[in-house]
Amino acid sequence: MRDIVFIERDPYAPIRHCYTISKILYQGKSPYQEIQVVESPEFGRMLILDGVVQLDEKYEFLYHEYLAHVPLHAHPEPKNVLIIGGGDGGTLREVLKHDIVERAVLVDIDKEVIEVSKKFFPSLSVGFSDSRAIIVNEDGYKYIQDYEKEFDIIIVDSTDPVGFAHVLTTEDFFRYVYKALKEDGIFVAQTESIHYHLDMVRT
Repeated sequence: MRDIVFIERDPYAPIRHCYTISKILYQGKSPYQEIQVVESPEFGRMLILDGVVQLDEKYEFLYHEYLAHVPLHAHPEPKNVLIIGGGDGGTLREVLKHDIVERAVLVDIDKEVIEVSKKFFPSLSVGFSDSRAIIVNEDGYKYIQDYEKEFDIIIVDSTDPVGFAHVLTTEDFFRYVYKALKEDGIFVAQTESIHYHLDMVRT
């Protein structure tokens, strides 16, 4: 079988990434996005949503470890953690490495991403079976509005801010985040690239 060349077109940056793909393991479409899992000789399995690479097995730890461990080490008692997005399970896995965490709520609108991760990325999805994990398939923008001074840490591990994910970068959403955090709470988020999206990062 000949290798496939996959070209990722970043909707927010003037760049293109080209990957050699040896096998397509899964192709499907949820109510929210197209989902693909492919095998790369260089990077292992890769998760692609709407044509944009979300992670690869070789380097996913660089993203998930920084996103989770920095705020959890910075907080004196991070017992209650909320993750919005992150349906692949990588951020949840890292959060649950902290024994002090009593409850980790993961809210992802797309149940299909979670199921695909369980099947094709077992090293990322191990946290889904942890007794401290609560998985909610709901719109994170709506979910967070019901809470006040509830969480020690809130992590937004979202896709690019287009379509259904756009609301996670609005001022209203950040107000809800502030309200849902405890007095000493910490908020972190995936905020695109400082090289190509500086205006978005600043806002």
